[in-house]
Amino acid sequence: MKTTLRYFKHHAKDTLIRAAIITFICLVIVTMVAQGVNETYTRQKEYSENWYVYGYPEGYTWSLNPQIGFFVAFSAILTTLLPMLELSCFNSRKYLDSAFSFPISRISLISVNLLNGFLQFLAAYTLSFIWYTIALLPCADKINYLALWSFFFISLLCSLFYYSVNAFFFSVCNSTVDGFLTAVAWQFIIALVLFTLDDMIGGSFEEETILTILWMPLVHISDYFTTISKGRRIAIPDLGTDNPYAMTIYLIVIPILTVLFVAGMLYFFNKKRAESAGEISNTPFSYKVLLPVCTGLLIYWAFESEPAILSIFALIFSTVGYIIYRRTVKLKIFDIVVISACFVCFIMGLLGG
Repeated sequence: MKTTLRYFKHHAKDTLIRAAIITFICLVIVTMVAQGVNETYTRQKEYSENWYVYGYPEGYTWSLNPQIGFFVAFSAILTTLLPMLELSCFNSRKYLDSAFSFPISRISLISVNLLNGFLQFLAAYTLSFIWYTIALLPCADKINYLALWSFFFISLLCSLFYYSVNAFFFSVCNSTVDGFLTAVAWQFIIALVLFTLDDMIGGSFEEETILTILWMPLVHISDYFTTISKGRRIAIPDLGTDNPYAMTIYLIVIPILTVLFVAGMLYFFNKKRAESAGEISNTPFSYKVLLPVCTGLLIYWAFESEPAILSIFALIFSTVGYIIYRRTVKLKIFDIVVISACFVCFIMGLLGG
């Protein structure tokens, strides 16, 4: 335990400058947004007090937007980048050789890095939110602070989930580039697959489909709390679906999924070999599944819209993707089959056009 604590202190100290820079950038953005809201408040207050001068026949109606949606962007960006920055060192064979010789378990090793990254997110996000609420005090009479802070705590829960998802998909890959591409792809691929399946069967759950983009539920949650922070009473947020219990279900499910992703990450890292660092990422969570799935989606939508154009894009995408995956132009039979299918579809698109 003492060794783990010493490692945590050492690692936290080494990454302190990064944390300070991230926090500073967030605070600058928050200050600019708050200034815009305050200027809007001042202008609308002037209109409200002098509505007859500005030609409003029955008085001026306030419409102040507290602008909390940009915190969704903070969450999406930081929970994608910070786990990658923290875990990228484990993609170095030299570092792994040294790290695995430390008098500390592998579970403790990766847990320290993950905790440090999330604490940095927590510091930047929390300080930014606190400063934002303080900066909005000049227009506090038009803002529901309870709604703002409710959004804050729910967004932290969502952010922990996003952090665990990105950390998992990044950690199962053997290189930083593979991990980055894999984690980002998984943020969108489920929505694309469901949307395509929905189109195939002639369904109509497009609104529910878009929720499977990793951070979209938080967008709907921020929209909801933005509305009630204006003092308006609306129904329980449904996350863009017809289910009034969607948000409740979401807030129950995501802690369970968070635990599963963290457990899976610890399991696979405990089996990681130092010599695997930098090698081809053959995990089924990466290129092995993502490339044929993405290529298949492109081919399907090619014949739904522009066969020639999208088929040539699918051909280029699959070729470049498999070269990145294999790190050589000498591809395997399955790779060539997928690329050949794209070429055949391209020719069919030209002949059909």
